[in-house]
Amino acid sequence: MKKILIILLFFLTSCKNIDKTYDDFYNQIKKYGSFDKDLIYQYYESYQKTNNLINSLNLVNHPDFYNTKSSTYLYNDIMLVNKNHPLPSNFIPNDLIKVKDINYIKRENEEMLINNEVLEHLTALFIDAKTNNIDLCLFSAYRSFEKQASLWHEDYSFDNMYKAVPGYSEHQTGLAVDISTSYDGLTSSKTIAFDFLEKNAYKYGFILRYPKNKEQITGYNYEPWHFRYVGDISRLIYENNLTLEEYIYNYVEIK
Repeated sequence: MKKILIILLFFLTSCKNIDKTYDDFYNQIKKYGSFDKDLIYQYYESYQKTNNLINSLNLVNHPDFYNTKSSTYLYNDIMLVNKNHPLPSNFIPNDLIKVKDINYIKRENEEMLINNEVLEHLTALFIDAKTNNIDLCLFSAYRSFEKQASLWHEDYSFDNMYKAVPGYSEHQTGLAVDISTSYDGLTSSKTIAFDFLEKNAYKYGFILRYPKNKEQITGYNYEPWHFRYVGDISRLIYENNLTLEEYIYNYVEIK
C-alpha cells in the first residue's frame, strides 16, 4: 500500500511539474506579436524539441521559410537578401563611401563603394591579416542594380548557383565583399588567406556567407571569397556554424 501511495504521489507531482512547465511556456510565448493562440499546442510540441521560443514560433508559423518568396528583406534590422528576398530595384544604401586606405581592385571608369561601417571593420581585418604576412585585397563591394543587370546579361549560361539575378544580389546592400589577394585572385579554400579569413573574419563582424554543405539553404554554391558584414551576431553565427538564414530562423521572430 505504501509503495502504491509513493507511486501515486510521484505521478501527481510530475503532472504538476508538467502543468507548471506548460504555464511558464504559455506566459512567455504569448508576449510575441506572431503568437496565435489557436496554434498553442503546435508551438508547445515544437518547443519541447527545440527549447527555443522564437524558433518554435517560426517553425509553426513559417514551416517553409527557406523556400518561400517574400517581399521582406529586413528582420529586426538584419538585411536578408537571397533568391527569395529581393531588394527594390531603386534601393541604394545611404551610407556608401569610396574605398580607400586598403588594397582594392581598381577598374577603369569605376569607383569602389562600400558601407561606411563595413569599411571600418574591413580595414581592421586587413591590417590584422597584414601582421600575419597576408596581403588581402578587396575584389568587389557595393554593386548597383544596374551593374548587376549588366553582369547578369553578359552571359546567360553562367551558373546561377554563383550568379545573382538583379535585385537579388547581396552586393546591392553595400554590406557584402568579395575578397582576394594580389597574388592568388579570389580566395579559395586551399589558401593561407582563406584559412586566416575563416578563423578570424567573425572577430570583425564578418561571416562566410555561402559556406560548404549549406547550398540548399543559401541557394548558392560554396564561395570562399564572399563575406558579409553582420556586426555583433557574427560570433554566434560562426561558433554555431550557421548561415544568415538559419540565424534569422532560430533567433529572430518572423512576423
